[in-house]
Amino acid sequence: MATIFSYFGFEYEIIEDKKNEVALIDGINASGRVFIPKEVEYQGEKYAVTQITGKEVSFSWWLEPYDKRCKPKWAHSKEYRGAFQGKEHHGKSPYSGWEENSKQFEIVIPNSVKSIGKSAFYGCSGLTSVTFGSGVTSIGNEAFSGCSGLTSVTIPNSVTSMGYKVFLDCIGLTSVTIGSRVTSIGSHAFYGCSGLTSVNIPSSVTSIGNEAFKECNSLVHVKIENDEGEVLISATAFAPNVKIEHVGKPKCKQEKVNKQEVRKSESESVSGATIDLEKLIQAALVDGVVTDKERAILVKKVKEAGGDVDEFEMLLDARIYEAQQKNGKAKSEPKPAPTPESKPAKTASEPKAEPKPAAKPVSTNGNLTVGSVVEAFKKQFGAVLRIYNGRSKADGGISLQEVGLKQEISTTFDGKQKVGDFIAQMAKVGLTVKVYTCDDWVAVLDGLTLEQAGKVKKSATKADMEKML
Repeated sequence: MATIFSYFGFEYEIIEDKKNEVALIDGINASGRVFIPKEVEYQGEKYAVTQITGKEVSFSWWLEPYDKRCKPKWAHSKEYRGAFQGKEHHGKSPYSGWEENSKQFEIVIPNSVKSIGKSAFYGCSGLTSVTFGSGVTSIGNEAFSGCSGLTSVTIPNSVTSMGYKVFLDCIGLTSVTIGSRVTSIGSHAFYGCSGLTSVNIPSSVTSIGNEAFKECNSLVHVKIENDEGEVLISATAFAPNVKIEHVGKPKCKQEKVNKQEVRKSESESVSGATIDLEKLIQAALVDGVVTDKERAILVKKVKEAGGDVDEFEMLLDARIYEAQQKNGKAKSEPKPAPTPESKPAKTASEPKAEPKPAAKPVSTNGNLTVGSVVEAFKKQFGAVLRIYNGRSKADGGISLQEVGLKQEISTTFDGKQKVGDFIAQMAKVGLTVKVYTCDDWVAVLDGLTLEQAGKVKKSATKADMEKML
């Protein structure tokens, strides 16, 4: 039989298959700002609090028989109740549920807690704030369902799984931050969150379940940080009017570290340490350029090694850029001026140099080259414009028609336009583009304007750019 004990007003149960671990099973007396302890004591032993669950509770109800000739009687039953769920059962039947817990309180969950179980805070309309510890890895079914007092929730990066109906009918919820390790959003997860205005879904999410965001009447825009087609989205997950924006996998570098260490870690992460990409790239760059054929061969090798092609192409483009910068610097070094002795004297027979023809104005049709558009963009904003030919970065010498341009474009761009809108505009005319920082290291956030894109500092992270929004 399980051992249950009280500690400072809350009930705990010793987890039998765990050493010195307990689950919080009853915190119904919570009020004000509540800090769940990371450790409790029972009979001289200390136990780590690793779970928030619930318990079976006995209750009675008045049973009215269908046959009026029989007398009504009291019936008794047991039912599971979440740790902070309403204390009293409605009492009409085993299926009528617990009373709403309207007592106002905030909850702070310690790092020791690994899981939040089924219905732990179900119907806690008085819960106004929840702070998750960094140890939480799973949130169970209906854990915060009906918590109408919550206004914002930040799910930590430690969480990998969320059950169904986790935040069902949290009508006061306006903003949600989903951790970067959550792999799926279950059915009805945010169903009925009518106050929710926007949500960003991280690249770790691969599936979104049935009616996950249904009846979220204020939700009009959703950002999914994953390429379109890589996320399985249920046909009923969102309302028809919701705009879903795929913003691609984030490729930010979080810290500026030793370049050799970065190269080593990038090579290993892309290929699983089964192929040395740096040697392949350097071999391909011997002549200073990487042709489409060489790129295709490298991509094939990455695929055969089971690596991430997108991540590899980012690494390849970075190396090409470094090589171009190095070569460009060498070319731009001033040559020593000739001395009077070394300068040959002009003879009368030498023909006069003909004046160079004036540069032709840049065309705005499909014959415009990729390189000229990229150069014009760089000159106007300072940021780097990448134009793609399929999945590969387009060669600067080919025309825009060759990479899919369907109509004329201008090389004078609106600096007030947001990056995301600019990318969408280019897609409409047949061009696949991305805007990168001035050092061509990381993609600029869609929310920044083109002018802001050029002001992002070198080696900037996603967090740095978020401060500019």
